[in-house]
This record gives sequence, C-alpha cells and structure tokens, in this order.
Amino acid sequence: SVAPSARLAGTELPAPDAQGFWRDLPARGETLEVVRGDTTTALVLPRRLAVGVRVAPELAALLQPLLAADPGLVAADADAQVYVGAAPAGAPPRPAVVFQADAQDTFVFEGPGADREDVLISLAHDLALAEVDGAALAARLGRPITFGVREASLARLQIDPALLEPSLGFRDSRAFALLMAGALRRLAGVAPLVPFAAAGAPVPGVYEAHRRDDGPWEDPLGVAFTPTVGGLYVAPDGTPLAVASAGEASEPPPRGVAVLSAAGAVPITRMLAWIAFLLLAFEWVLVRRGRIP
Repeated sequence: SVAPSARLAGTELPAPDAQGFWRDLPARGETLEVVRGDTTTALVLPRRLAVGVRVAPELAALLQPLLAADPGLVAADADAQVYVGAAPAGAPPRPAVVFQADAQDTFVFEGPGADREDVLISLAHDLALAEVDGAALAARLGRPITFGVREASLARLQIDPALLEPSLGFRDSRAFALLMAGALRRLAGVAPLVPFAAAGAPVPGVYEAHRRDDGPWEDPLGVAFTPTVGGLYVAPDGTPLAVASAGEASEPPPRGVAVLSAAGAVPITRMLAWIAFLLLAFEWVLVRRGRIP
C-alpha cells in the first residue's frame, strides 16, 4: 500500500509514527492535508491559543509552577485574560479566580446564567469537582465543603482562602491543579475540544443535544452526551455537532440516559426532587409498618 504523507499549512510534515499518527501538531487554525495515493483529505485544526493569566504576587510561588506545567496557560500582565488573587482595587474588570471568604459557601461561581441546569452540569465537569474529596477536606477544615452559584454579568470563581492552608493538603493535590486549570480555561471562554463524535461514544464537553430534524432532546443526566445513532445534532447553545456512524450504535446508551421530548422536558432538579419524595414516602411506609424503628 502507498504510505500516506501530510502537509500542514503547505509545509511537508515528517512521516507518521509507527501507529500511523501525526502527533503534537500546533493548534493554530491551520489546514492539515493528508495524501494517500490519489486521495487528499483536508482538515482545519482548531485554534487553541494559550490563556494569559495574571497572578497576584502573594500567590506567585504557589501558582507559577502550575502555569509552567500546563502548556495551555501562560503568565501575562496587562493583556491577561484571567486574574488570580484577591479582588484588585481599581483594576479593569476581567474574569477572575478570587481567594476570598464567603459567608455561605466554600466555592462560589458567578456568571451569566450561572443557575441554569446545563451550566451547573458543565461546571462540575470543567472544574473536575469529582476529584475533590469533600468529606476528607471537610473533616480537616472543620466545616462542610459547599459550592454555590450566583447570577452576574462577569464570570468569577471565588474560593475560600482557608483551603490554601498547607496543613489541609489541598493546595498540593491533583484536585487543586485540575480545578485551577479548568477554572482558568472556563473563565477565559475556552470551549471544550471535541476531537470527534461517533455513535455509541460519549462526546466530551457536550451534555445534551437533539437531532437537527427536531428530534427529541437526549439528556444524559449529568454525564457526557452519548448519541445512539449518527446524524446532525444541535447543542443547547446552537452549536452543530456531526456524529459519524456505520449504522446504529452497537451498544445501548449508558444507564441514566433519558430521552425527553423538546416540548415537555423535565428539568433534572425536578426529577431528582420527585425521586427524593418517592424514597421518603417509601421510608414512611416502612416506619408505619414497623419495619424501621
């Protein structure tokens, strides 16, 4: 067979690796052309520029190693997209991670539509909240770990500075590094990178969608959207999504997938409230029958 070759923005690339992949290509929005025999396939690569982050001097020793280890983040000053530190007096408004105590919550996210269902689900994913061991952290901190949201015109993540105490171990944890990396990208408006979409496989960064032909909404209840068949889909923000398929998915959708009609969709919060109500009713029946003391 004819070995493939590739050009990036008109420049010939070295041969692919043993698995047939060209790796670590720069994401500058350029066109990649792959040639095999008489067939040429072109693909426009995404444009993924590094996020400029301005770090307050008092946090530089803690956060500069994190920036240095992440190629998607770069230290900046006046032209920074995101600020990290205490709320700066007189500074131009910009998205920020602010270490400041709140009267109610350990973490507070502020931004447009912050209390929308899809925003809450994507926040939990982008900030890698599943990596935070809330129970262990609460035991060391001496109070519950809570996450609040507020409507605001400018996006901001507020974090209790008590979490930076070295004795807690959170500042040196993987969870903190993932939370900061996700928060800085989220605040800078960096969209999730979807490498491909195929029927039967979760689509990173997409949590619900519907077929472009006005099909039903598919809401995976807190996990990534998994299309069951190929075709054209639309995300809630209007982003089109082309799903490749060689027919129907070979496996059924994962547990928890709910197919809801576009007209009568039930919010997840209401669905969870009904489940909680049914569980309480069942427990009350058991108590009445003497099954539970």
